Amino acid sequence: MTWYFARLLIEKITGFRSVISIYAALALIFLTNIHLPVFDYYYKERFISQPWHNITYIGMRLFAVLAIFYFIDLYKNYRERILWKNYFCILLLLLLSAGSKPNFFISFSAALFIALVVDFVRDDRRIENLKKYFIIGSTVFPSCVVLFLQTRILYPSGVSGQSGETGIMLVWFSNFFEIGIGMGIIKLFVCLTFPAVVFLVNKGGDRAGRFIVLYFLVSFFIAYVFQESGARKNDGNFFWGIQCAGYILFLFAFSYFIKNWKEGVPEKKVASVIYKILCVILVIAHIYSGLTYFNIIRQGALYFI
Repeated sequence: MTWYFARLLIEKITGFRSVISIYAALALIFLTNIHLPVFDYYYKERFISQPWHNITYIGMRLFAVLAIFYFIDLYKNYRERILWKNYFCILLLLLLSAGSKPNFFISFSAALFIALVVDFVRDDRRIENLKKYFIIGSTVFPSCVVLFLQTRILYPSGVSGQSGETGIMLVWFSNFFEIGIGMGIIKLFVCLTFPAVVFLVNKGGDRAGRFIVLYFLVSFFIAYVFQESGARKNDGNFFWGIQCAGYILFLFAFSYFIKNWKEGVPEKKVASVIYKILCVILVIAHIYSGLTYFNIIRQGALYFI
């Protein structure tokens, strides 16, 4: 189902239907860190690699794709007109995603808050549009109730985790640089070069694309700043969010790249050739690494490698 709806989302972003969108959506299923000898991880770093073993994550990712599908049109022109069908679909899908796993909802709602604040500050008619800002922000309210209930169940002594019980603590990127600053930079390079190049060529993308970049950055921040303590300390549950964000970021990057290829962007021939060759090589490297990882776990190896 994620494959099918990811294809629809790609077609919405590109603005046209094509068989390429089917293969792009399929490729995203095998999205994995590019495997290098100096970065010897397929899944362990959990930066963008997709966890096929976790059914609740798969459910969250499906609802996330659908939520973004309806969010694109709502977010683009919400100050002119509220699309109520999209509003209620997003409200429901956020609720379902939070019920599966809260990570997408946490990052999405935080990114939405930042985006709305920025729009409000820049809006010359902010007072007139105040109601519309509140309406868009209210899409997250029902899911906040789910998040509150989950918090009460998981952290009965509070999020501070008193007396050694499970809670939440701040680690401030220590996990990211635990293998050294150089390896941290390599990790960023092998994971994000493709979307970085595509978004750079597209000057950040459209309004929805820029929101997705913000959403990814928020997910990155949450994954490497917060960590659970107590019995759940080594579970890495905050990383589910960045894996979902990485999937959606690549989905947008794939879509922009397909659109660029069709429209002949960049216009300069040399730049266009370099852009296409570089991106194709990077996509092949991601997919090859993903298929290799899939074959390893298919043979019985543990997923956490």
